[in-house]
Amino acid sequence: MAAGKRALIDNIVALTRLAGRTPLVGPRYADMMLELLSRRLLMGAAPSAERLDRVHPGYSDIDRRLRDARTEGEALAAAKDLTAWKKETGA
Repeated sequence: MAAGKRALIDNIVALTRLAGRTPLVGPRYADMMLELLSRRLLMGAAPSAERLDRVHPGYSDIDRRLRDARTEGEALAAAKDLTAWKKETGA
């Protein structure tokens, strides 16, 4: 990752922590990714974790873990699993 992008990400993370907004990250990321992946993989169908499970099993579990994450570590682990899921599906 380019140094400038890394610095930007580090600043966003630091500001999120300072603002006490870390518990909100998982559900918001889950919403954004559900919308994005549904557009890519469901060809116009309404966003649905269950439909994405039909494309490639496991999505709804990751989505639930992101939404239920209460710590940075939980959210990060679920986000890493989502990245792996995206690679497997080619999304």
